[in-house]
Amino acid sequence: MSKLSTNLSLNTENTLRVFGAMIQVARRERKMSQQSLAERIGVSRQTISAIEQGDSKVAIGTVFEAAVVVGIPLLAESKQGLQQL
Repeated sequence: MSKLSTNLSLNTENTLRVFGAMIQVARRERKMSQQSLAERIGVSRQTISAIEQGDSKVAIGTVFEAAVVVGIPLLAESKQGLQQL
């Protein structure tokens, strides 16, 4: 396990790292600094760095907000887009 998480599966850790990297690439494509993104979502630059590194301690809402701001679509935009199990 990595130093950034506790009791998470390897699959979850890998997913966090990939999603963080996606946020970083999208941010850079928009020529946005970590500081600028941080100000847009109301967190510190260090939090953006943690998101981009896949740190599991960052609140999921904060990660999702960063993704939305840089243009990464999330799972579904409404419950109507989900199927019943």
